[in-house]
Amino acid sequence: MKRGDEYTIQYPGLSLGRHEFDWKIEDKFFEALDYSEIKKGNVDVKVILEKKSSFMELNFEISGKIELECDRCTVDFYHQIESSERLIVKFWVSSEEEEDENEEIIVLSKNQNELNLTTQLYEYIAVQAPIRRVGCELDGDESLCNQEVLNMISNLSSSSDDKPTDPRWDKLSGLDLN
Repeated sequence: MKRGDEYTIQYPGLSLGRHEFDWKIEDKFFEALDYSEIKKGNVDVKVILEKKSSFMELNFEISGKIELECDRCTVDFYHQIESSERLIVKFWVSSEEEEDENEEIIVLSKNQNELNLTTQLYEYIAVQAPIRRVGCELDGDESLCNQEVLNMISNLSSSSDDKPTDPRWDKLSGLDLN
């Protein structure tokens, strides 16, 4: 089985109407992606696909947890995610048809007979990760951060304050920039 086969929908065989897909995304999903910042997770995905004659509408309900690395102390922590996403998939009709420059719309060529959602699933999950990944701030528990690493950082930053300054820049330190 090639990578991501379990997240592929063979849409030509689907009848018009509503179809549901339930997937459990676990560690092996993230490990298989070379570019993934997320290495572990436990995420439930429910996809409701509404097939019409000229397009498909997919609605994703995503919930679970992903493992992230703390930006401050490098300790791994779990972050809860929950998201609803929508994707429109158009069937290619002609070369004259305009291609939409929209993240929510995919146009399938006439030669395609399957829709692989691996990339979309990863993107929907990855955007739920906070920009600043500090576990103790997210969970409200200061004890999550590795105190040994924090002490080393503190020692390094305080020792850099003891270094003599360059006299050419000393006059600038007294300027009021407000």
